[in-house]
Order: sequence, then structure tokens, then C-alpha cells
Amino acid sequence: MKTTKMKYIAAIAAIVLLAGCGSSVSAPPVDLPAPITGRIDVSAPDEDGNVVVTGSEGAVEGGSLVMVVNESESAALELRLWDLIVPSAYAAEYPDICSEEGHSCTYADEDGSFIILIKAGTDDALTIGVIDPETGEWLSETITVSVPQSGDPNPDTESCEGLGLTGKVVDVAIAPIAGVPVLLKEGSDTTFNELIIGEEGETTVEVSGCYAHSLAIKKTSTGDLIVVTSKDDKRIWAGRLAGGAVGDTRSYSTTYEPMHLVMLANSTAPIVAMRASNSVVLQQITLADGSALETMEIYYPSASTKLTGVTRSVALDVIRMNNTLDEFLGLLITDKGDNVSSFVTIFRADNLTHKLTKARTDIDATADDVMSIVDGAFYINNGEQVRIAVLDSASTNNSLIQLIISVTLISVPEELEYNDKLSSITSWDDVRIGDPAINSISSYNSADIGLLRRLGVSKVSDTLDEAIVATSTGWLVKQQLYFDTAPSSAWEEWDTAADFVAIFLSDGLQMLYGADAASGQAIDGSTLIY
Repeated sequence: MKTTKMKYIAAIAAIVLLAGCGSSVSAPPVDLPAPITGRIDVSAPDEDGNVVVTGSEGAVEGGSLVMVVNESESAALELRLWDLIVPSAYAAEYPDICSEEGHSCTYADEDGSFIILIKAGTDDALTIGVIDPETGEWLSETITVSVPQSGDPNPDTESCEGLGLTGKVVDVAIAPIAGVPVLLKEGSDTTFNELIIGEEGETTVEVSGCYAHSLAIKKTSTGDLIVVTSKDDKRIWAGRLAGGAVGDTRSYSTTYEPMHLVMLANSTAPIVAMRASNSVVLQQITLADGSALETMEIYYPSASTKLTGVTRSVALDVIRMNNTLDEFLGLLITDKGDNVSSFVTIFRADNLTHKLTKARTDIDATADDVMSIVDGAFYINNGEQVRIAVLDSASTNNSLIQLIISVTLISVPEELEYNDKLSSITSWDDVRIGDPAINSISSYNSADIGLLRRLGVSKVSDTLDEAIVATSTGWLVKQQLYFDTAPSSAWEEWDTAADFVAIFLSDGLQMLYGADAASGQAIDGSTLIY
């Protein structure tokens, strides 16, 4: 997507005004589909009462004229001129309706992305669609989203006092644009949830909620989009890191308890594992208003029987099936909170369709090697098979097993050769999901390096991925994962003396950070493994 600044100046050049009701636009025909809600993001109002409506790639048809109508507010747009640069290549004259109160228009870029500013307040209703550049009439169906509230903590409450929380670190990720680690901490008697940004903790950001669980960060044209889940208080928070500061914060209440989350490459709507009353469901949450776009339940052992009794997500990951398609495969690992009853669920992530769920006993029915799955990650080795790397930390023989280094989940139709790569697949219909099976197991001695806790997999080349395992006693273990052979029998180890609660790897292992529970800081592991 082109930069926000390009859009701002285009809006000024076109005399984009904003405000309230009274639109004269007629009801839309069905000539074009509505903008895709999962690719529309609406910010909370800034201090001047302005809202940014952002459409990511594919939100609308490229080059189309997008209009936002505020049904609730009437005021003039105020822009910060120092934030503006050259106009978009699509800058052109706008129909008269774009100059009416409560209306704002801009042309989408070739990839269907756009950014529009409009005057609005919390809970205002914004109608978004594509209009005719000549007449100003709707050409598409429209969507309506509400302006979210700010994600800043309640000023009437200064902490999470009395909840028994200690402010411990719970997750870590790397902001791809800023190139810095971001730590997530739960609340304490003196603080709310917090983000600690930078290796030295240069920036601290208060996040609404007390029971921080997970975070995900996505690169966007307006900065690093950060999304946080806070489990027991049922909150999702979002903000944008740009220029060393976090702004555009917003916060939503959820129906269920949010746990792990993941972002798709083509959407700003995170997929979140939610704890329901007696199960775990997946929901795709739009950051436009915090509502659920899609909900997926888990079925086991048959396609008509809902899985019940699971209480938490253990890992959530997605992988793009083909670089030319917006089709993604998802991996969800859940358990019943007993460190034994683990389930592996495979789903289609781009539309939240359940594919299969297997219990740990289904994966290895003849032996009791698989005891407790504590983390997992997807990877595609050589572009031909999707595989899972899983950690098991409760083996009866007191050794730690890195389990299912390679699991064949994808097979191609019989008319294709076995060695045809996933890059040759042109439709989801070309893909069959096969049952998970153990490809290989690598055992580690818990007496030497402690329990295996966290896992990351990074692509090094078409034929090689590398797994980094963090242990309970501060070890980092690197092991190579090959496509056509079992994992390397030799591995490298580094004793960091840290208590890792989370690790995060960038592609190519260019960056590796671990969250150290003992110090509450991010540890740069890339300095150790190279």
C-alpha cells in the first residue's frame, strides 16, 4: 500500500470535507462487491477528533473512488501539514458529493488500498463504499463500521491492584518496521498491561486490561500495527508504532476470553483463539469495531461432534499456501489444561473453515511418546509439503522430545506428480489434507538443559529451515530441519541463564529475541547463534 502521507495530500488537493447526516447518495446497486470488512481499519479519534479509515491491499477494486460518510458528526477536517507529501498518482477531480458535510473521498491505489481522514467521534457510524467518479452514486454495496474507543486505560483506575498479578512478561515479538523487540507484560498492583518497546525498554506503553496473554505485530503503510489480547478481562487492544511512539490506540470488549492470535499477510483483522464456556473457538476480529467477522468451532472425533472440555490454546500459527493466492492454512493446538490432553487442529485460515482435529493419541496411537504439546509452528520445506514442529515436555522417561519435526499435511491430487511444488497449485481444490503422522523425534535430556518451553521456526533456504528451542533453564537450542532427510542429529546450544517465556524469530534468522521472565527484558539471541 502507498503511504498515508500520499493519501492525506490527495485528500487536501481534492478539498475533502467531513461531517454529519443528510447524504443524497441513492441506495447502491450490486454492480460491485462491498469493501472487504476484514481489510478495513478505523482508528480511534485523535486529540483533534479526526479518524483514519485505512483499506489494506485488496480492500476495494484498484483505482476505484472510495467514499466514507459519517452519519453522526459534522465538522471540518484538520490536518497536520508537516505529515504530508506528494499526492497519489490517482489524484483527480471529485464529484460534488465529496464536498458535502460528512463525506470524504479518495481514489484507491492500484492494489486496492486507500487511506481517508474524516471527522468523527467514538461510536459514530461510518458508511464505506465505492462511488461513480462522475455522478457520485454508489457503485458497490456498502459496509457500516463504528468508530472505536481509545485504547488508553481508564483514567479513573490507576492499576490492577488486588488481582494478584505481578507484572510478569508474557510474550515478545519484533516490530518489522522499527526493527526492535516489543515485550508484553501483564498488570500489577501499580500498573495496567504494558508494552515495553526496545531492547533497553526505551518506551513503555500502557495497554487497557490486566490479564495480558499474547501479542502480534503486522507491518502496514502507517507503521507497525500491534494487537494485544487480555484474557480474563476479555479485551483486545490495538495501536500503531511509528516514529518511536505508539498512537491510534483502541480497545474492544469480546464475548469470549481471547488467547493466542495471529495476523494474515493480506488482512488487518487478527484471528484469535477464544475460550468459550466449555470449548475453544476461533474468531476473526475486525479492528474497525471489534466485532467478529467469522467464527469457527472445533469438531472431534467426527465432523458433526463439537470438541468440548478444552480450556486453552497452546499455539496458533498460519502459513501461506501459495505466494500468488490469498489462501492460508492454520494450525491451532489446544488442551484441557492438564498438560496431557492435547489436540491439533488444521483449518483454512482465510475463511475459518475447520479441516481436521486429531488428539495426541491419534498421532501416536502405538506408543506414549507424545505426552504434552507445549508449542508448535508451521513451515513449508522446499515448497512441497507443509510440516509442523512441535515441542513435548512431559515424557515419562524424563527426557524431552522435540516431536513431529516434519508432518506431511498436504498432498496433491493424483494427476499431479508427487514432487510438484505448492507454488504450482492454483486453487484450494488442488489440496488434500492428510492425517498428521510422526516423521522424526529428537530427544533432549532435561537434566542437561531443562524443559523445552518455546519454539520458533525460520526459513533459511528452499531446502533448509532452522528451529530454535528455548528451555526452562535458559538454554537456546538450534537444530536444522531438512526436507529430504531427518533433522540433524547434532544441535548447537547456548546457555543464556534466562527464563524464557516466549521467543520470536524473523525470516532467515536475521533477528531472534527472547522474553526473560527473570529480568523482564528482551534478550537478543541473534548475538549468540551467529
